[in-house]
Amino acid sequence: MLSAAQDIQGLLNVFSGGATFYPGDTITFTFENGTKLSDRYLAIYNDPGPTGPLETGGDFYNFFVLGFYPASFDPNQSDDTNNSSASSSAVPSTLTAAATSTATSSASPTPLSWNNTAYPDTPDVAQADLGTYGGGYVSGYFLNSTSTSVLSIPSFDEYGDAVNTFQSTIGQFITKSKAAGLRKVVIDLQQNVGGQSLLAIDAFKQFFPNIDPFVGSRMRAHPSANVMGKTMTGYWDSLNDTDDDYYFLAANAWVATDRINANTGRNFSSWAEFFGPNLYNGDNFTNTQRYNLSSFIFDVAAIGNEDVAFAVYGYGANPAPPNAAPPYAAEDIIILSDGICDSSCALFMEMMHHEAGVRVVVAGGKPSTGPMQAPSGSRGSRSYATYVLDANIDFIQLLLADQNSPEVNFLPNRTQALDVDVTFASINLFDQVRKGETIPLQFAYEAADCRIFYTPQTAYNYTALWQYAADAIWNKPNLCVQGSTGFATTGTNKTNFVGPPSGTPGTFSNLTTHLSTLNTSSIPHLTSLNDGITADFRPRNAGTSNVKSCNGPSDCSDGFLCSTVNTCQGGKVGPSSQCLPKCFVSLAPCRNGGKCQLQSAAGAAVGSQQLQQGFCAPAANTQKCGTGTTPGQVNVGPPPPAKMR
Repeated sequence: MLSAAQDIQGLLNVFSGGATFYPGDTITFTFENGTKLSDRYLAIYNDPGPTGPLETGGDFYNFFVLGFYPASFDPNQSDDTNNSSASSSAVPSTLTAAATSTATSSASPTPLSWNNTAYPDTPDVAQADLGTYGGGYVSGYFLNSTSTSVLSIPSFDEYGDAVNTFQSTIGQFITKSKAAGLRKVVIDLQQNVGGQSLLAIDAFKQFFPNIDPFVGSRMRAHPSANVMGKTMTGYWDSLNDTDDDYYFLAANAWVATDRINANTGRNFSSWAEFFGPNLYNGDNFTNTQRYNLSSFIFDVAAIGNEDVAFAVYGYGANPAPPNAAPPYAAEDIIILSDGICDSSCALFMEMMHHEAGVRVVVAGGKPSTGPMQAPSGSRGSRSYATYVLDANIDFIQLLLADQNSPEVNFLPNRTQALDVDVTFASINLFDQVRKGETIPLQFAYEAADCRIFYTPQTAYNYTALWQYAADAIWNKPNLCVQGSTGFATTGTNKTNFVGPPSGTPGTFSNLTTHLSTLNTSSIPHLTSLNDGITADFRPRNAGTSNVKSCNGPSDCSDGFLCSTVNTCQGGKVGPSSQCLPKCFVSLAPCRNGGKCQLQSAAGAAVGSQQLQQGFCAPAANTQKCGTGTTPGQVNVGPPPPAKMR
């Protein structure tokens, strides 16, 4: 739905192209007085690569379902004929006309705020390059009148230099908040759908340096996983720490011996020790592993860019001071969520809520009383893209072929496994499990300590919302929705796999009257609403085939932007201008293995939202520029590129 925390990231809401599944032909709104209003859904194409001339129903089906261009169309050709046909079916003309400037990472001055009316005009702490078109996410605000500071983290999805500025900004926030004498902290995670697991752990450690979080995970144990794991782990164990692949593969999902056995506290000695298997409820699973965060090599590989020196705070190369104490007690911190919290966000909330004892406030939900979960998305430990899986299989098959192993064909041909075109797909490779438990957290009921409703005074005034959440925990518990408290497991070893009693929720006879009685905040608010891990093994040189260099917009066909990005050239990293696919949805996965990097406003709106536009940045690469592309001591060719079906 409408959310400023969503707007600042350039994400689309469900009424503007952000729906995950087909919702049916129409939507019907039922108002409080019983009046109904129905409207039809409109489909949009928000992946504006070239489509060719889609003139018949067969053309449409062939392109969107099977992934075939019209026979007369060459997507790599940039002549005027292709340009005109491509633009006719991809995006509105207003968007095509707006996309004429060369994209560069430093095209505009570093912003100092989100420039969104829901947020205060000027943050007291801001990450470098903060903004929809920048690499910064973290901002901090001081509510001096109530001695409360607010740390806003709408995403953990950072790459490159932004990884370190993310880390340092949280440290600056804590330092400045303490120096200002502010006694309470609100951590706002609205619309945070995850990102880098190590950044979530680092943020937790900066607040609680005295706690070593468990962060346990395991995978399903089956024959194919066993072949992949024993092959990759065996290869990694054979390398010297001077080999490029030793660093490149340190965070690979199929390497076990640089992970910690949760049962012993020591590194696994082999893949077999990790693999198990263990039988739970009729299924086989591996033993539980923990990250070896004291390993700088693992930290750098897990972040996904070997040119970025990063170490998690409190471990190894980035130790906390001896006997470091938390800057704030757990009872003086709350987390605010809108229920949109999964992946690394759910991991961060698990550590803060379950291990440290921080209380959680969740906002929104159905117009009924009762509790609500805060981390309502995936609580898996590792998202795993299918193109990454393909690259791993290719690499492992090269190793098996070099060994003349009969297991080289242990999986079917993936290029013929599907009957539809898949732009992007991912799976949850690892479960997240608590210490001493066997049921994945995905199946736990994680109720917040308190649930609140958005009101006209707080929906687009986050200063009021933050104070409302703070008041509900520390000053006015009656602000919590009736029946929403008492279901959380904060700071305990209890896990709820059942959920609240079925009779807990209730309904309001008049929601408007209920909201009007709420004293939402002592702070003035706006008078109107605004309408306004993934530590992946990536294929080497991913997305570099058929890349066209450019000097300006005229060199690129429609559906592409002339964009300046850092690439490996002659063994050195440097800027290069390339024709890269256009995109509209921030951080959306692209066919080249990268993610959408927004650059500017698109000059058009869909539903209630102004569209942004940008380019599909090439996939991040953990390999150091200048190194080879073949597995060490294996005399075979390089792994083929990932298959982007």
